Amino acid sequence: MLGPVYASQPAQLTIADSVRLAITHSPALKAAKAETEKASWLVKENHSAYLPTLSVNHLQAYNDPDTITYPSNYRSSSLEAKTILYSGGLTEGLVGQAKELYTGAQHSFAYTKQQVITNTYLAYYNVLQAEKNVALADEAVQRLTQHLSIVQAQYSEGTVIKSDVLRTEVELAQAKQNHSKAKNTSRLASSQFATLLGLPADQDIALADVSETVAYNGSIAQAIQTALT
Repeated sequence: MLGPVYASQPAQLTIADSVRLAITHSPALKAAKAETEKASWLVKENHSAYLPTLSVNHLQAYNDPDTITYPSNYRSSSLEAKTILYSGGLTEGLVGQAKELYTGAQHSFAYTKQQVITNTYLAYYNVLQAEKNVALADEAVQRLTQHLSIVQAQYSEGTVIKSDVLRTEVELAQAKQNHSKAKNTSRLASSQFATLLGLPADQDIALADVSETVAYNGSIAQAIQTALT
């Protein structure tokens, strides 16, 4: 006999959790990492030209005693090492070029990572804002629904005119439309956020709201210099 089934509640994601998931599952970041590793191996490949190369040769001959008077066996082995003493700057140029490509790939990886983090922050707060907009729209619908009941009662008593009822009905219809738009916007924001984190687009996600924001105390010049760095 099965026990009672409880509905599982989605775990709350903090901004740190979200950034970690986005970095882990980002296709762009994985591609940038692969390019960095590729450039690193290119540096090693070009640098290997400075290393000596070894070659081994072995020769063995055997004479059939049934066909010659004096059969004999012959064996010869040789080991050869070669190294480049001077390449006219070609090896140095290839190594330098590979290092520049590797440095560029590292910068590209760092930039892509920062973009993923930035996009995650934006998507996270878009979801929070969209959820708050839904709550505000829902509150407006409830408030106007109660107000319509009051106005209809007053109209029945003759204390207000018909236009007051009609105006409230129009406002309520507009509030319901705004509520529907807010819910659609919230679903879209949640879907985009889940995709960014590498989660199914229809997965329920609960976000840990951020109650306070730390103000930046630096100057504009310091902020610009940090961004350039």
